[in-house]
Amino acid sequence: MVMGKKRFVPDYSEFLIESHLAEFTSLDKLKREVVIKAYFGIPVGVSELEKAKAQEEAKAASSRKAQEELKSRIMAEITIKAGQGIGEIKRAVGGNSQKISDAIAVLEDEGLVRIKEEGKARKCYPVSQNDAERYGSESNSE
Repeated sequence: MVMGKKRFVPDYSEFLIESHLAEFTSLDKLKREVVIKAYFGIPVGVSELEKAKAQEEAKAASSRKAQEELKSRIMAEITIKAGQGIGEIKRAVGGNSQKISDAIAVLEDEGLVRIKEEGKARKCYPVSQNDAERYGSESNSE
């Protein structure tokens, strides 16, 4: 038993409305020149592939933003309490332990944090311009 045919299958199931503005100059009844603004939208079909790509880009941007926020929270914690161990920083900042470790490694790679090993403990210190001379590293002024 055939229930019916699909006679119309749309190419797009969702639409994105692109906003536009048009300005027209005209004369009113008193022969004065006036500007008329017309705001309108034009629907643009969104395919499943485009939608998936946009969602992936949004997810990646959100992840980058979260990583930057985590790095700034870690940097603030290290700046306020220099010489903390990585475990102390993880407890103070809170969140995923592996992501915090990765963010500390990125901060070290970027040259914003210096990690000093004291026995088994790894202590974090913020890097300032005077650190190069203080700790015997290369100076930027040479």
